[in-house]
Amino acid sequence: MSDEQAARPTPEIVQGHADLIGDSRIKQVAALEAVEGGAWSFKLTALVPQPNDEGLPAEVVLRAVIPPDYPFAPVEVFAESPELRGFHHQDAETHKLCLREEGLAPCNQDRLSLYMSWALEWLYDAAAGQLLPSGHPYELPDFSRKLLKDKPPFQKKLWFCESPVSYPHWKDRQGQTGKVELIELANAPAVLAASFTFGKEVIWKFPVSPTFDAAGTKTEGRWLALPSLAFFRNRPPQRFGELRQMCATSGIDLNSLLQDLWASDSGSSVCSILLVGAGIPRIAGEPAYEMHWQPLAIRNVNCEAGLKAAHKGPVKRRKAWRKLKALDRFADDTEIPWVSCENIAPERLYSRGSLASGFRTQKMALVGCGAIGSCLADHLVRSGTQDLTLIDKEDFEPGNHARHVLTGHSFQVSKATALKQHLQSGSIHTRLRSFSVTIPNFRSAIGGDALAALRECDVILDCSAHESAFRWLSRYGADEKKAVIHMFISFDASLLVLVFSGRDVPARLALTSFERQSLSGSLTSLSQADQDLYWHDPEKERLVIPGAGCWHATFPARWNHIQCLVSTALDMIEQRLAKPQPSSGFVAIAKRHDISHTTHGSTPVVEWIYRSPHR
Repeated sequence: MSDEQAARPTPEIVQGHADLIGDSRIKQVAALEAVEGGAWSFKLTALVPQPNDEGLPAEVVLRAVIPPDYPFAPVEVFAESPELRGFHHQDAETHKLCLREEGLAPCNQDRLSLYMSWALEWLYDAAAGQLLPSGHPYELPDFSRKLLKDKPPFQKKLWFCESPVSYPHWKDRQGQTGKVELIELANAPAVLAASFTFGKEVIWKFPVSPTFDAAGTKTEGRWLALPSLAFFRNRPPQRFGELRQMCATSGIDLNSLLQDLWASDSGSSVCSILLVGAGIPRIAGEPAYEMHWQPLAIRNVNCEAGLKAAHKGPVKRRKAWRKLKALDRFADDTEIPWVSCENIAPERLYSRGSLASGFRTQKMALVGCGAIGSCLADHLVRSGTQDLTLIDKEDFEPGNHARHVLTGHSFQVSKATALKQHLQSGSIHTRLRSFSVTIPNFRSAIGGDALAALRECDVILDCSAHESAFRWLSRYGADEKKAVIHMFISFDASLLVLVFSGRDVPARLALTSFERQSLSGSLTSLSQADQDLYWHDPEKERLVIPGAGCWHATFPARWNHIQCLVSTALDMIEQRLAKPQPSSGFVAIAKRHDISHTTHGSTPVVEWIYRSPHR
């Protein structure tokens, strides 16, 4: 392509631009202009209904940017008129409009006109005050600082934990300020808002799991509570003058807070954190139901080169504040360095996929952290399980890597220990414990601890595939009135068997009942072919010998096949445990079908071929 051709818009762009001229909602469409990076841009003057609820003028200007990959990339539309800024569904700095999903627009010459139609719909909704009508999910103001010249002195994300459970502690604290203990986590790229105080009163503590490693550098920040996080429409304060005005309205002296932060003893940290908070609703138009904290970071006295006051008491620090005229650094027109943050309350973390609450809160022990156990534990923790104990004596070996959630970083480490570390790193709310012991050998000190952990549990999940462990756990569960679930797969991961204990029937008795009926020929609800598959004893040449020497052979089963079976089993486990334990035991068998490109009909990948109570 020649330079002359590259400087011309494509026919799709030319046609899409021309199609806008006849739109009655548009007064004028400016010519296309080439912009940096091979993109094209133009402005248009749009007509706004008069009068309107937001007091917008009769004419406003929008700017469209057409990417070089058009029509296979989204068109960006920006508000050029100052009156069009600060609305919902709009970037607070660049003023770009947040329009509909890109996938709704065709990849042809009609793409541009559709995007501009969406932009005009946005404009009309903005004028009518209907960008975020009552009943729609609440939208936070946009605190991103993409255009900030000086990057914030703090680049880590701040984590806080707020929900409807904690909001009553904050409901009546508008206009108040206090201190917050912050922990710069050693094992995560984040800072934890660990504890909020007002004077000597502890208002709220982060409910972190006692097994999560919350070690790190502790610093002291400040917090202030406002009625709202928005300064103008839905735009947050972007300059200190705007925040100062919001604070003054609520009776808060921002200058005093900034001085405290700048002069605070923050150890070796060169920046201090101020959390600006307000109650927010879940749905627009509803009352506030949780607190949101937006952090800002400022450089403090510790970053002052050669300033001896940085290592002395608060009096010298305050003298340094006055001597350096540090308040001038927070002048009204100075940009606020907002910091990225995230609410990691369980309600937020697991909203994308959570187990039923009655199942999620039960204390569980998982015995056997191999292929099945590690997969099940991974699903449980990622779905919000609050308390899980892991038990397995074996170490994680290179040969285990083919079908396990762990990686090579865990070689030669106890499976239970490594799995606990792996899951805990991303699960700040889950209580995870691990014990490298063999069931039922509890004679060692750690064995005694494991037995004590079992006593605390409500549910025992046996994924060990060891007959002796299953027998002992079945008897133990019956004696201690605990639900026991035995789980194993057959050769080549073709079947997965779940055996549930009942209130009056141990898991082992339920399995014995099933197998006795199968061998006697009285199990008519399961086909003979599937019963043969259950009892199938593979030929020795089809078993897997992990290495040379006297090894216990195992059978082949691909990781993705194990995963699809375990994923299906989790639904069955959740449904059974969400209800009171019935008196009878229960056996369920899931079958995996090999589906190929020649398979006809609607054969499922996994189906439940047997579900029946057993006594």
